[in-house]
Amino acid sequence: MKKVLFIHGFEASANSVWFPWLEGQLKQFGYEVINQTWPNSKHPNFEDSMAFLEDLTKDFLPHDSIVGHSLGGFFALKLAEKMELDRIFVVAPAVGVLPYARYRKLWPNSNVEAVERVLEHPVDMSKIRATHKVAVFSDDDHLIPIESANEFDDSWNVLKLSGFGHFQEKSYPDLFYRLMTM
Repeated sequence: MKKVLFIHGFEASANSVWFPWLEGQLKQFGYEVINQTWPNSKHPNFEDSMAFLEDLTKDFLPHDSIVGHSLGGFFALKLAEKMELDRIFVVAPAVGVLPYARYRKLWPNSNVEAVERVLEHPVDMSKIRATHKVAVFSDDDHLIPIESANEFDDSWNVLKLSGFGHFQEKSYPDLFYRLMTM
Protein backbone atom coordinates (compact mmCIF):
# COMPACT_ATOMS: atom_id res chain seq x y z
CA MET A 1 0.00 0.00 0.00
CA LYS A 2 1.31 3.45 -0.89
CA LYS A 3 1.95 5.76 2.05
CA VAL A 4 1.50 9.52 2.31
CA LEU A 5 2.99 11.58 5.12
CA PHE A 6 1.32 14.90 6.01
CA ILE A 7 3.44 17.56 7.69
CA HIS A 8 1.59 20.51 9.21
CA GLY A 9 2.95 23.98 9.85
CA PHE A 10 4.02 26.22 12.72
CA GLU A 11 1.70 26.19 15.75
CA ALA A 12 -0.57 23.75 13.93
CA SER A 13 -1.53 20.10 14.37
CA ALA A 14 -2.55 17.01 12.44
CA ASN A 15 -6.14 18.29 12.62
CA SER A 16 -5.30 21.69 11.14
CA VAL A 17 -6.48 23.18 7.89
CA TRP A 18 -7.39 20.64 5.19
CA PHE A 19 -5.40 17.65 6.49
CA PRO A 20 -8.36 15.68 7.95
CA TRP A 21 -10.36 16.22 4.75
CA LEU A 22 -7.44 15.23 2.49
CA GLU A 23 -6.76 12.18 4.64
CA GLY A 24 -10.30 10.97 3.96
CA GLN A 25 -9.94 11.60 0.23
CA LEU A 26 -6.64 9.73 -0.04
CA LYS A 27 -7.89 6.76 1.98
CA GLN A 28 -10.68 6.38 -0.58
CA PHE A 29 -7.93 5.96 -3.20
CA GLY A 30 -6.26 3.25 -1.10
CA TYR A 31 -3.43 5.26 0.46
CA GLU A 32 -2.13 4.71 3.97
CA VAL A 33 -2.00 8.20 5.49
CA ILE A 34 0.43 9.15 8.25
CA ASN A 35 -0.89 12.31 9.86
CA GLN A 36 0.61 13.05 13.26
CA THR A 37 1.23 16.24 15.17
CA TRP A 38 4.96 16.75 15.39
CA PRO A 39 6.35 17.68 18.80
CA ASN A 40 6.91 21.29 19.74
CA SER A 41 5.23 22.84 16.71
CA LYS A 42 4.93 26.02 18.80
CA HIS A 43 8.67 26.02 19.51
CA PRO A 44 10.14 24.08 16.59
CA ASN A 45 13.64 22.71 16.72
CA PHE A 46 15.19 21.54 13.45
CA GLU A 47 17.02 18.49 14.77
CA ASP A 48 14.15 17.23 16.96
CA SER A 49 11.57 17.75 14.22
CA MET A 50 13.70 16.03 11.59
CA ALA A 51 14.37 13.07 13.89
CA PHE A 52 10.62 12.69 14.50
CA LEU A 53 9.78 12.92 10.79
CA GLU A 54 12.63 10.62 9.72
CA ASP A 55 11.31 8.01 12.13
CA LEU A 56 7.85 8.28 10.54
CA THR A 57 9.36 7.74 7.07
CA LYS A 58 11.96 5.07 7.89
CA ASP A 59 9.93 2.45 5.96
CA PHE A 60 9.10 4.69 3.01
CA LEU A 61 9.67 3.34 -0.49
CA PRO A 62 10.05 5.21 -3.79
CA HIS A 63 6.28 4.88 -4.45
CA ASP A 64 5.40 6.84 -1.29
CA SER A 65 4.64 10.56 -1.03
CA ILE A 66 4.86 13.59 1.26
CA VAL A 67 2.49 16.56 1.58
CA GLY A 68 3.61 19.61 3.54
CA HIS A 69 1.95 22.92 4.38
CA SER A 70 3.80 26.11 5.34
CA LEU A 71 6.65 25.21 7.74
CA GLY A 72 5.63 21.61 7.08
CA GLY A 73 6.42 22.27 3.42
CA PHE A 74 9.96 23.20 4.42
CA PHE A 75 10.30 19.98 6.44
CA ALA A 76 8.87 17.99 3.50
CA LEU A 77 11.61 19.42 1.28
CA LYS A 78 14.31 18.60 3.84
CA LEU A 79 13.05 15.00 4.10
CA ALA A 80 12.91 14.70 0.32
CA GLU A 81 16.61 15.56 0.14
CA LYS A 82 17.26 12.20 1.80
CA MET A 83 14.89 9.81 0.03
CA GLU A 84 13.34 8.97 -3.29
CA LEU A 85 9.60 9.63 -3.54
CA ASP A 86 6.77 9.26 -6.00
CA ARG A 87 5.21 12.61 -5.15
CA ILE A 88 6.03 15.64 -3.08
CA PHE A 89 3.39 18.34 -2.70
CA VAL A 90 4.30 21.49 -0.83
CA VAL A 91 1.58 24.05 -0.24
CA ALA A 92 2.68 27.57 0.71
CA PRO A 93 6.08 26.19 1.75
CA ALA A 94 8.26 28.30 4.04
CA VAL A 95 11.20 28.90 1.69
CA GLY A 96 13.00 31.93 0.32
CA VAL A 97 13.07 35.37 1.89
CA LEU A 98 10.32 35.47 4.50
CA PRO A 99 8.76 38.47 6.26
CA TYR A 100 9.87 37.78 9.84
CA ALA A 101 9.04 41.34 10.98
CA ARG A 102 5.44 40.76 9.83
CA TYR A 103 5.37 37.44 11.67
CA ARG A 104 6.44 39.15 14.90
CA LYS A 105 3.56 41.64 14.55
CA LEU A 106 1.01 38.95 13.70
CA TRP A 107 2.17 36.61 16.44
CA PRO A 108 3.57 38.73 19.31
CA ASN A 109 3.39 35.78 21.72
CA SER A 110 4.82 33.20 19.31
CA ASN A 111 8.34 31.87 19.02
CA VAL A 112 9.19 33.34 15.60
CA GLU A 113 12.88 33.11 16.48
CA ALA A 114 12.58 29.31 16.60
CA VAL A 115 11.14 29.36 13.08
CA GLU A 116 14.05 31.52 11.93
CA ARG A 117 16.53 29.05 13.44
CA VAL A 118 14.80 26.13 11.72
CA LEU A 119 14.88 27.88 8.36
CA GLU A 120 18.62 28.57 8.66
CA HIS A 121 19.05 25.04 7.26
CA PRO A 122 18.93 25.66 3.51
CA VAL A 123 17.04 23.36 1.18
CA ASP A 124 19.15 21.83 -1.58
CA MET A 125 16.59 21.50 -4.37
CA SER A 126 19.07 19.52 -6.50
CA LYS A 127 18.90 16.65 -4.00
CA ILE A 128 15.12 16.24 -4.17
CA ARG A 129 14.25 13.09 -6.08
CA ALA A 130 10.58 12.61 -6.79
CA THR A 131 8.69 11.56 -9.89
CA HIS A 132 6.10 14.31 -9.34
CA LYS A 133 7.08 17.57 -7.64
CA VAL A 134 4.40 20.19 -7.06
CA ALA A 135 4.63 23.51 -5.22
CA VAL A 136 1.49 25.59 -4.72
CA PHE A 137 1.34 29.30 -3.86
CA SER A 138 -1.30 32.01 -3.70
CA ASP A 139 -0.74 35.64 -4.61
CA ASP A 140 -2.70 36.81 -1.56
CA ASP A 141 -0.90 34.69 1.04
CA HIS A 142 -0.08 37.02 3.95
CA LEU A 143 2.57 34.63 5.33
CA ILE A 144 4.47 33.18 2.37
CA PRO A 145 5.26 35.68 -0.41
CA ILE A 146 4.46 34.60 -3.97
CA GLU A 147 8.14 35.29 -4.75
CA SER A 148 8.98 32.13 -2.81
CA ALA A 149 7.85 30.26 -5.92
CA ASN A 150 11.09 31.40 -7.55
CA GLU A 151 12.99 28.96 -5.32
CA PHE A 152 11.68 26.08 -7.46
CA ASP A 153 13.32 25.16 -10.76
CA ASP A 154 11.78 23.83 -13.98
CA SER A 155 11.66 20.27 -12.64
CA TRP A 156 8.73 21.38 -10.45
CA ASN A 157 5.11 21.99 -11.35
CA VAL A 158 4.68 25.37 -9.67
CA LEU A 159 1.10 26.56 -9.32
CA LYS A 160 0.63 30.27 -8.66
CA LEU A 161 -3.01 30.73 -7.75
CA SER A 162 -5.18 33.68 -6.75
CA GLY A 163 -7.54 34.00 -3.82
CA PHE A 164 -6.40 31.06 -1.69
CA GLY A 165 -4.53 33.03 0.98
CA HIS A 166 -2.44 30.72 3.16
CA PHE A 167 -4.56 27.68 2.21
CA GLN A 168 -6.27 27.41 5.59
CA GLU A 169 -9.76 26.31 4.59
CA LYS A 170 -11.06 22.89 5.61
CA SER A 171 -11.21 21.47 2.06
CA TYR A 172 -10.11 22.17 -1.50
CA PRO A 173 -11.90 19.67 -3.78
CA ASP A 174 -11.01 21.35 -7.08
CA LEU A 175 -7.36 21.72 -6.13
CA PHE A 176 -7.22 18.11 -4.87
CA TYR A 177 -8.49 16.67 -8.14
CA ARG A 178 -6.14 18.90 -10.10
CA LEU A 179 -3.17 17.73 -8.03
CA MET A 180 -4.14 14.07 -8.33
CA THR A 181 -3.81 14.31 -12.11
CA MET A 182 -0.32 15.83 -12.03
